[in-house]
Amino acid sequence: MALIDAVGTLIRAHHAHPGEAHLAFARVGFTNVLTTNFDFLLEKAYDQILKSCLPIIDETQLSAPNRTSGPRVIKFHGDLHHPSRMVLTEDDYDRFLSEHPLLATSISAMMVDHTGVLIGYSLDDPDTRQLLTLLKLRLGSMKRPLWTIQFDAQPHTVARFERRGVKVVNLKLAPGHTRSEAFALLFDELAEYWKSKLFEISVSSDDRVAADLRLPGDDARRLCYFAIPPRLVGWYRDNVFPEAEAFGLVPVVQREVFSAPGTAPTKVDALVERSLIVIAELDADYESYEASFALATKGARNVLLVRDDRELKGRMERARSLSVRPSLSEATLLYRPSLDGDPAGFVDEIRRWLTDVVPAAESHRDEPARLLASRHFGPALISAVSLLEVALGRAFVGKGEDPARPNLRNLVKHARRAGLIESDEELHRIEQAITKRNEAVHRVAIVTSQQARAGIEAIMPVVQRADRW
Repeated sequence: MALIDAVGTLIRAHHAHPGEAHLAFARVGFTNVLTTNFDFLLEKAYDQILKSCLPIIDETQLSAPNRTSGPRVIKFHGDLHHPSRMVLTEDDYDRFLSEHPLLATSISAMMVDHTGVLIGYSLDDPDTRQLLTLLKLRLGSMKRPLWTIQFDAQPHTVARFERRGVKVVNLKLAPGHTRSEAFALLFDELAEYWKSKLFEISVSSDDRVAADLRLPGDDARRLCYFAIPPRLVGWYRDNVFPEAEAFGLVPVVQREVFSAPGTAPTKVDALVERSLIVIAELDADYESYEASFALATKGARNVLLVRDDRELKGRMERARSLSVRPSLSEATLLYRPSLDGDPAGFVDEIRRWLTDVVPAAESHRDEPARLLASRHFGPALISAVSLLEVALGRAFVGKGEDPARPNLRNLVKHARRAGLIESDEELHRIEQAITKRNEAVHRVAIVTSQQARAGIEAIMPVVQRADRW
């Protein structure tokens, strides 16, 4: 115990606070983090950015599902809260593989289908040598390439890593910057890069969502993100989604955007940032991270919190009455009725909130022309078709002639019958634009400047007529 106490004092484990590098690291959407550190800086960093993580200390925890908004943090050598698991002495290192075979197997299996990156380790560290030995013994040549991030590494250091099968990302430290500052910049850029590229390889069953996700970040303004538990999606789809759609919004939940394995945390962050407004359910069994992150990125005006309350139905209050994170206390709170109750009052309050919020941040009609001028031809055409869908939806939906969410092509045909589209030639040009937009969304087809311009010129007069309808 004396050795453990000395280690705790030396690293100031209970008093140290995460730095900018730790916080930036926590903002990257990792799903598994392996650390040999005994301290709690990573856990504190995730908590500080309003995420939580799942520390894994013992082999019995490996099968536990991760219900947090952050990653599993596998503490390979234990920590100061679990002194019996700490790997400190030479004997501890020698006995590790025999005493913790499941942990060693789990980490080995992880390296078969994941790419590992070593951060903050050198080959002089016994921790690094033990990990590389473990992977060599268990996997041989089957493991994926392992990488390490180094700053100003000398050629002989790079060669040593590569002899061990580790590829080196050798970065130059900018003058006047510390390694900690450089790592913070690196992690921030990595997090933004992941979010910017994620939707290029993601698909959605709703082509309206897919179309908006193809727009540049600042121009995807129709999404209404619902941070709700899976068990409530059906209820919201029946009762609340139509209200959002009536305001020209596109409802989206994270489970209906299909992205690559291991990208769920990044997907949540990116969807929140891309959405115009966020409606978040506060539930005892559901993380409040999405609500907190939405408030931090979108402001309280564009976030609506919902709580289940069987006695208080459809009543707007302030969230200060909730025992939730302090950052949630400024948002508007709406009490939702029980699932078998009457949703009418709740839906009315949703409608009033949308009336107050949506017009202030609604997409501008000049967006397609602006995107065209900046040579974003695909996004310009996508934006124009989105405006057409919103305008025709407002003109016809709910007027007793179309279902609550009609197909865009049916709306266009109805617009021709109603005279909003004035000729068959105009109808043909609009249908051509919609086809090209669908190819751009679903096949990532190239849209030329001529195609974008022709589509916009065909669509915008109809949008203007629909606005006056």
